[in-house]
Amino acid sequence: MKKNSIALFLLAGLMMTACSSTPAPTSAPTPETTPAPTSTSEAPAVEYRNIEIEKLAAEGMKMSFATVYGIYNQEGDAVDSSIQTTVYVNDETQEVVYIDIEEALLPVTAAGAEGWAVLTDESAAALGDAILTVGEIQVPAAFELNGLVWTGTVQNDQVTYTSAVNGADMEFMEYITTQEGGAWYHASLAQPARLLDSEGKPVVEIKIGTKASIEHGVGFWPSPITFPGNIELIKNYVYDHGTNYGTYPENTDIAKNEAGEWVVADVTTGATLAGTPNYLNLIKQASELIAAGQGMAYPAE
Repeated sequence: MKKNSIALFLLAGLMMTACSSTPAPTSAPTPETTPAPTSTSEAPAVEYRNIEIEKLAAEGMKMSFATVYGIYNQEGDAVDSSIQTTVYVNDETQEVVYIDIEEALLPVTAAGAEGWAVLTDESAAALGDAILTVGEIQVPAAFELNGLVWTGTVQNDQVTYTSAVNGADMEFMEYITTQEGGAWYHASLAQPARLLDSEGKPVVEIKIGTKASIEHGVGFWPSPITFPGNIELIKNYVYDHGTNYGTYPENTDIAKNEAGEWVVADVTTGATLAGTPNYLNLIKQASELIAAGQGMAYPAE
């Protein structure tokens, strides 16, 4: 997979700042790197649990849920997705019964999954001179998405997309790291991004994918766990043990053992994904919103 070196997204390593009543996360996310090999010859078995929220509700379970947003980044590398994390909790037992994680791809990335705005020869030809060259790639000079027009500028092989948001100029990555901006971006997945020519007319439409839609980390993953398998192992830990752990990196509840597996509150999860602490932090943040009475009843009215 092609990896770009756009230093712009290193800025996304800043902790998320809430633009709504949702509080900011307690830590930044973690970069995706090649998982370290385990000391055992066999990868842990991944249990894909067939959990149906609708069925649980039909059976009489009363639930609350909360959604938070973040990005895939901890140390400033591999910023390749905007993460929407929704956690569902049993109102009676306060146990997490379901976790839904959706990762929307970004226009341009520093590493990891390739950005959707990287132009093909065909799309570049359609845009004419309304393109920007950034290192070895070409990207649109401007695109429109969900009512906002984002205009790019390049300096020192860095691209920055800016738009007027709520009456103020804001950079794309700065916006989607907020709770308001994350919600806006994920709502935008239902419609294509429209790449604009020099006259501001849409000439190319791009459907924004997710890591699931491109099967990220399935074919190329260096272990049988795969990227989706790592996510399932993270979820399964929470289903079995809850969110009674401290956030990373503020304490040592989440740490990697010598086998390259993440251990949470003395329990080995089997996950080797570098970004594991990121997902655990987001899951905990959403569950804390519910515990504080800021969740919504399921089904939402």
